[in-house]
Amino acid sequence: MDHDIFNELLGKYVNSGKVNYNGIQSESRERFNIYLDLLSKINPDEFINATESDQLAVYINAYNAFTIATVLDHWPVESIRDIPNVWKEKKYKLGHNLVSLDEIEHKFARSFGDPRIHFALNCASVGCPELRSEAYIAENLEEQLEDQTLLFFSQKDKFFSCAKCKDIKLSKIFEWFHRDFRSRSYPFTKKYGKFSGVVGFIHDYSQAKMKRRIKRNVIPLTFLSYDW
Repeated sequence: MDHDIFNELLGKYVNSGKVNYNGIQSESRERFNIYLDLLSKINPDEFINATESDQLAVYINAYNAFTIATVLDHWPVESIRDIPNVWKEKKYKLGHNLVSLDEIEHKFARSFGDPRIHFALNCASVGCPELRSEAYIAENLEEQLEDQTLLFFSQKDKFFSCAKCKDIKLSKIFEWFHRDFRSRSYPFTKKYGKFSGVVGFIHDYSQAKMKRRIKRNVIPLTFLSYDW
């Protein structure tokens, strides 16, 4: 799967995670549609034999591209939630099959077991992880996912903690998908119950002082309101 067109458009129309929908609509909609057409023509027999990195890159790019397309189809729109049945409707052609955004996210992307995909999928909302200004490609996927995770942890409207803070403030993404972080559970995070994997994940991306505090204490978790 060649993601060059999507990479070009993201580089041109995405700045600090914000999408210039007017620009795509007026200047590059036909070129964007060429990329969507490429997604629809993926050969299922070849795809199933591709590497996991190739497959996951396709699913992430497809989710992000179809989300942009949906917003453009209803542009201008205040919130993606104003679009009827936006995540459930099977209207996106991926490898000869009609799929929904929910299927791409929950059935396909999440099945790879890498919780970092939650920082790569963009649902066209302020509360979402930032949309990269480049496409995901297999050769760089590990570096890109790690970079997205570090970016997410650096944004105070999505995550905030400090050695002296009473609580850890974090995105509702961690609440909604806490099961996806189970592989990061440690003996010292068991005291956090169902969020033991989430706290283990936070521990792995924390500085030394915060690591020690997580091990010694039970720090309350506060889930931030999601900005749609």
